[in-house]
Amino acid sequence: AIRSRDAAVLLGAEMDHRTWIGELQARLLDGDASDGARLPPMDPHLCRFGRWYHGPGRLRYGDIAEFQAMDPLHRRIHAVAEEIDALCRAGRNGEARARMVELTALRDDLIVQLHVLAKVINA
Repeated sequence: AIRSRDAAVLLGAEMDHRTWIGELQARLLDGDASDGARLPPMDPHLCRFGRWYHGPGRLRYGDIAEFQAMDPLHRRIHAVAEEIDALCRAGRNGEARARMVELTALRDDLIVQLHVLAKVINA
């Protein structure tokens, strides 16, 4: 039962991260980028994944290297998102779209790391 709970928790974290990226893409590329209030939380401690990671996640998995490896990656994702936001605000949408490819790749890297963590926990 504990393993299935871990699996559910990690899947929830993955879905939270996917949702955040999706919201960001929708706001920046499809919406009015000048409306900053509509952006998802840009602070890596305040997004749903970040609140899980720095709270319950750290308590449960904080001593596992594969968990720790996610922090710099998650921070990088937020840094790139901030840069994309700045490009959109400057009207440089072509450059913003190009950087979104990088952001999507980083998202995938973080999800892979979550799956690696799940394997380690279940080993």
